[in-house]
Amino acid sequence: MLVEGSGIPLPSEITMPFSGFHTTGAHPLFVLPLVIIVGTAGEVCGAVIGYGIGIFGGRPLVERYGRWVMISSHDVDKGTAWFERFGSVVVFIARLLPAVRSYVSIAAGIARMPIKPFLLYSLLGSVIWCTLLAVLGRVLGDHWKDISSATRPFEIPIVVGIVVLLAAYLFYRHFWTGRTSETV
Repeated sequence: MLVEGSGIPLPSEITMPFSGFHTTGAHPLFVLPLVIIVGTAGEVCGAVIGYGIGIFGGRPLVERYGRWVMISSHDVDKGTAWFERFGSVVVFIARLLPAVRSYVSIAAGIARMPIKPFLLYSLLGSVIWCTLLAVLGRVLGDHWKDISSATRPFEIPIVVGIVVLLAAYLFYRHFWTGRTSETV
């Protein structure tokens, strides 16, 4: 959660439900309230790191190294426009949206959002998000055998599909877009 909160897109949609799953069974590894607290704390601490990257590195840092964590200058432009249009409530809403949540801290830092509202909105959004995902993991954990047997026939086609889509994206991103810019 710390990694995702700091601007690196590591999906909390996997980590939090998996942690919630581990609160089930005869011998649970975790306790649900602690999963939510630790997930939220990690997310908010990561948000502070991302905010610091935005404040101290700013747009030049993101433009130079952002591609390594899938942040483009277009993403920064969109984030800045959101702050100009909606103000600090953007942080709260973005903490509830997949993908966007990873980048909002950096955008808030670049936009020079005051730290107190940033922390408050990050905390509120992160508590809601972590609670929803951890509870979802717990509910799914109670029915894991049923879900596992029902989804087993689809596992290989889904994995193959993901690999094909990733390969197509990488091909497009590294080869196709490079060709079109060279011919212009």
